[in-house]
Amino acid sequence: MTKIKKLTAFTLAETLIVMGIIGVVAALTIPSLTNSTNNKDIVAKVRKAHANLDDAFGRMIAQHGELQDWNTAPTANVIGNRLGANMKLQKECKGASTCAGAAKALTNAGAASADPTGYSAILADGTAIGVNVFDSNCTTAVGTTEGLKQTCGSIVIDIDSYNGKNVQGIDEFAFWLTRTGIYPAGTEADNKATFASNCQTAGGPGCTAWVVYNGNLDYRKASNDHKCNSNSGQVLSWAKDKTSCD
Repeated sequence: MTKIKKLTAFTLAETLIVMGIIGVVAALTIPSLTNSTNNKDIVAKVRKAHANLDDAFGRMIAQHGELQDWNTAPTANVIGNRLGANMKLQKECKGASTCAGAAKALTNAGAASADPTGYSAILADGTAIGVNVFDSNCTTAVGTTEGLKQTCGSIVIDIDSYNGKNVQGIDEFAFWLTRTGIYPAGTEADNKATFASNCQTAGGPGCTAWVVYNGNLDYRKASNDHKCNSNSGQVLSWAKDKTSCD
């Protein structure tokens, strides 16, 4: 007698239910994973730009001497050209009109308004930079450390060459240009572009140091008072155990 082997399989309804569940899970998790990847990419780009600027500054000083010893005033164009000579550039912008959004200024962090004669350029990796000098004597104090007491101006970078949101703390990040080096805005010693009162709420210049030193953009997971949107009750600050919403 021939035995009939019964094959089992999912019904169409069961298959559709499983596919629906997979779709819901994907819709919930993929945006979170994408945001995490994007944030890590931003952190890497900001840190790279800081390292490149810092290296270029060191080479500039080695070639031309300390800023106060220069025979010419350290204007935005002079400093920009000398920094640019030590960086890989895609394009130099001769005035603000040749690069969209070029020569940006830290208006919320003690700098003058955008200077059309300021230096700006696009780096080889697509990052745009704008140099603004508001004190050629480099005696402006924007913070309590010795370096921040000798500030000449600011440098703003845009990690996507002004093609993105053009928002501080998202794709634009600010640094202080000082007599002794280039410092990310918003350190604990900064009293102009502070993280507590400036990041997010005043255009974002105070977010840069947070990204460089803490390696995250968790202020974007928090309200304007830096309280995390999660149920943790965490309030972001420079305290050792309060630098993340996770």
